[in-house]
Amino acid sequence: MPKYWIVPDSNTLYPDLLLTGSVSAKLRDWSDVIDATVVIPTVVKDEMVGKYTREVMEKARSASAIRERLATFAVDLSDEWEENVAKACSTAVAAYDALLRFKIGKVGWRIASYPKVTHETLTKAATARKKPFAENGGGYRDALIWHTVLEVAAQDDKVQVLFVSNDGDFTGCEPTPPKNVAVVRGLAALYKDLIEPREKALADLRAAFKSDQAAHALVRKAIERELEKRLRGRAVDVDGDSAQVDEIEEITECDVEADSLWHENGDVIVEGTTEVEVMFRTERNWGEEVRLVVGYFETTWVGAVYDDDLGSFEIVDVSVHMPSTVHAREGYGPRRLRSHWSR
Repeated sequence: MPKYWIVPDSNTLYPDLLLTGSVSAKLRDWSDVIDATVVIPTVVKDEMVGKYTREVMEKARSASAIRERLATFAVDLSDEWEENVAKACSTAVAAYDALLRFKIGKVGWRIASYPKVTHETLTKAATARKKPFAENGGGYRDALIWHTVLEVAAQDDKVQVLFVSNDGDFTGCEPTPPKNVAVVRGLAALYKDLIEPREKALADLRAAFKSDQAAHALVRKAIERELEKRLRGRAVDVDGDSAQVDEIEEITECDVEADSLWHENGDVIVEGTTEVEVMFRTERNWGEEVRLVVGYFETTWVGAVYDDDLGSFEIVDVSVHMPSTVHAREGYGPRRLRSHWSR
């Protein structure tokens, strides 16, 4: 279960009817930051369908005017051109509802059904001019959206519902919302109240990780275990001679330094890739000699920090990029290697 449900109002999504612009991108990214799921009321989805239809058909009607204006420049557009425009617009309108549902599902968002509130309840609220109904009695769709928000909140009182709307129609609404509902005045307010503080905490965590020796030790230990598992019994080429790995003697070079941190499902993921220098014991295939050799391996590790608490850091995964032929050299002194990190 997520920590938050973000419920956008129609006016929040209108600038991004195809869910390909900055509004949907922010909602997707911010959902990872605070561990949220976006829930679209069916009322909002239907209002988006209505707005898309109006805007597209308005453009279709303007095709005739474009044809007339171009005719003044001796540009002749046939009747077929105008008909093709109208047909293409009608096809797009007919497909939009299904397209919208597909895109909502593809990014893992939900569609909330129409609320179960009765016509009688809404009529009484409208005649009493209770918000979100306006003084003239308008606001039927706003009331349906508000009751959808309340029903979403009732599904789990431990999940905070963030209703994001660009207007003030929902301040002081009735029925009074439960404690797990907050009305947020637009995406800018959502960013300032919840996202910006998490981004600052991420920057602070990045700085703290650089000097956290306990976390570094966990990374080194995990890398050592993975190398031990991958190398034991492995055939290696030592300066042209064939040998077999007996055991790891020491990891002589493994600098832990992470600068790739990001939020995922409300927690922080840390990832790094570095080259590691390893000293291990080998014996020749014919078993005549045991010797110390040095090999070099690229390792990738992924860790997680839960609830922004560096003390909760733990390793999620470690992998060793093992070449088809492992080359090593005889020697005892560590050779400092360049380290590089990538997300």
